[in-house]
Amino acid sequence: MTQASVVSAARNELDWESFFDAHGAFIFSAVRRFGGPGIDAEDATQDVMMVVLKQHPRFEGRAALRTWLYRICINVASEHRRKHRRRAAFESVLEAVAFWRSRDEQPRLDARHALGQVQALMSKVPEKYRQVLILCELEGLATSEVSKVLELPEPTVRARLHYARKEILSLMRDQKETGR
Repeated sequence: MTQASVVSAARNELDWESFFDAHGAFIFSAVRRFGGPGIDAEDATQDVMMVVLKQHPRFEGRAALRTWLYRICINVASEHRRKHRRRAAFESVLEAVAFWRSRDEQPRLDARHALGQVQALMSKVPEKYRQVLILCELEGLATSEVSKVLELPEPTVRARLHYARKEILSLMRDQKETGR
């Protein structure tokens, strides 16, 4: 679905099936990366689609469609992370009480464990740095594109990327030294 068709559809009705076919995987991937460990990416994807449903008449096409979608994904993922943090304390108590139920579980796969470690490291990076790191390193966007998505000057994006990389390397060194 082209940007022009979204703009013209915004004035009429949006073809949701075509829109989701064209952008659903992108949205799911983006909210999963921005949301980090613990959020339900499928729920977040649905929430993004609800925001698109409400906001598509206001999309004027001045920015690229992906830029607009990234902004929505970042906002929705941030909200899901906040909700997750509020539930985390309660869930950890439940896990501690119900630990006996897991005695027959198989050990986790190494790949899943490694992914969990990466997500844990990413969750320790301040959000303003994490967003830039995800967009540049994982999503492959240029700093000029990230500048538009995050509505920041490009030098700010480059500085945040620098500090994000530095923070990740420091966290990895600390983890290796402590054996965690």
